[in-house]
Amino acid sequence: MDPLDSQLNEVTQWRNQVLGRIKEWLDGLKDIGLAGEAADSEFERVRQASLSDRVAIAFVAEFSRGKSELINALFFSGYGRRVVPSGAGRTTMCPTEFLFEEGQRSGIRLLPIETRSMQTTLLDLKANPALWENQPVNNDDGEDVARQLMRVKETKFVTRAEAEALGLLDQAVAHGDAVEIPRWRHAIVNLPHPLLRQGLTIIDTPGLNALGNEPELTLSVLPSANAVLYVLAADAGVSRSDADVWRDLLATMPRSGRLVVLNKIDGLWDDLRTEEDISGDIYRQAIAVAQTLDVPEGRVFPLSAQKALLARISRNRVLEERSQVRELEAALADEVLPARRRLIAERLQRFVNDLSNEAGTTLKSRLLAIDEQTEELMTIERNKGDVTSSLIKRLSEEKEAFQGIFKQLFALRTIVSRQAKSSIELMSPAPIRDMAIRLGVANARSGREFREIFEQISEYVRSKVTQAHSQAKEAHSAVAAVQARMAEEHKLSFPAPKSFSSERYFNEIDEIERAAARAFPSLPIMLPGSRANAQRMVLAASQHLAAVMEKASRELQGWLNTLTMPLDRAMRDQQSQLKRREESLQRMVDARQSLADRLAELQEGHSQAAAQLAELERNQAVIGNQLR
Repeated sequence: MDPLDSQLNEVTQWRNQVLGRIKEWLDGLKDIGLAGEAADSEFERVRQASLSDRVAIAFVAEFSRGKSELINALFFSGYGRRVVPSGAGRTTMCPTEFLFEEGQRSGIRLLPIETRSMQTTLLDLKANPALWENQPVNNDDGEDVARQLMRVKETKFVTRAEAEALGLLDQAVAHGDAVEIPRWRHAIVNLPHPLLRQGLTIIDTPGLNALGNEPELTLSVLPSANAVLYVLAADAGVSRSDADVWRDLLATMPRSGRLVVLNKIDGLWDDLRTEEDISGDIYRQAIAVAQTLDVPEGRVFPLSAQKALLARISRNRVLEERSQVRELEAALADEVLPARRRLIAERLQRFVNDLSNEAGTTLKSRLLAIDEQTEELMTIERNKGDVTSSLIKRLSEEKEAFQGIFKQLFALRTIVSRQAKSSIELMSPAPIRDMAIRLGVANARSGREFREIFEQISEYVRSKVTQAHSQAKEAHSAVAAVQARMAEEHKLSFPAPKSFSSERYFNEIDEIERAAARAFPSLPIMLPGSRANAQRMVLAASQHLAAVMEKASRELQGWLNTLTMPLDRAMRDQQSQLKRREESLQRMVDARQSLADRLAELQEGHSQAAAQLAELERNQAVIGNQLR
């Protein structure tokens, strides 16, 4: 089992064990009234997010760098042959995703190139199966897998005008009066491969021209990948086109997860030279690449993908060792999977902490109430007073005060509800979806005009998110103020209300802006093909901004809906305690319970609540250790 496979399996097993442990703990809290349906719903949301997390590894290169062969060597040698098209010239004609979709048959989904004329995002197109052509694949037959995957290489002939309208004239190959363009815009390959089953997604991208012409790749696919492997050829080093790809698409991405592969080192192998001399040449080439691209030396991996594939098919351990592919696999495992585990752990830890804090606050409130009642009864006993009349008077005062609390809570809910309604209106993505059209993107001719249109859209989104964040702060302040007042006037305790952060939405907006800016060259007049691609980028980036707004709106609504839940839970618990006290008092009035019996009952309740609090803290610590 290779390092990536082994660690993916470990992360999957760890995730499932932790989710099972948290569910068991949650069920226990529900049984003793310390969690309700809201906690169930939140756990299900967190669980689904953890299960759907994918590890995405994207492969980027210019033509003929051996990128597809590297994918074969790393992931598909088990078929006993080359399955992803690889060879001289251009073999990857469209972006291709390899993944596993539960419940779907093995096959290839192919999106026609004509969809480039549609003003919609790839994400929306993925949700419309009617637009895709489906090609079944027999996963048990390597020959069939290889044969069907050849479809991603398919091209078609169109007129120059048609190619220009699709924004593909600059990458089309002329054939007389016609030009040759890719037949497909995007391909999704669904295979039950062991790694894909565990959540790995492999993204094979075309060369520089296709990357620049497809907004989705620069807007979302590459920025969201856990690792991006940039493949170069050892015999050429960093060519001008290689440098263009790096500068325009990869240099601004986070350094973590960004690896450089120096492929085809077997071209430097020479039986007339010593192994030491050959290794020295390879090392010097790797150092030169690292310096040119300004990356650490340890992030450049010389290897031979073709020899690695051959070695694995023929089970030649010596050749596999010489190919140096294992070093890259180890780096991928060490780079990608710990990051994935951290993301899952952080998400689950937040849920555990929030639930534990709320339950702990409830138990501490119960203990405080029991202590107060015990002290009251002991005072009455010491003073030899009229027990029943004193208790009845105090209970009546507390019930009257409790009704006042309910009025405050109702007023607070009204404020939060008003904020929720206002945020729905503020955060509606609808105006953004056609804003580029209304601002005249179809008539734009220069990079400056496209940039100004996009900046207006981006600024609109920023202003709406800022306004919504301000309203969220107002709602948070209102809840915090009511909790503070209740804590002071009625000796109640609450967990601090969770705040709403808009930081990650602004970060996503920043990423979209950076990706879009690269499509707007500073030219007074753009050629028709470049104009079409710039227009497509504005439209696609606008849809991505709308998606950010929609996600922010959805999560803000969820936050507002749960903002007063700790208060509601505390009120219900307080109401339940008042009811129990009233029932106990009634038993004392009816001479069915003595003062001593009531004190013993309170002592038992105190012991039980203290034991539950200790168990809560123990479980939180145990789960926290599992998440580390």
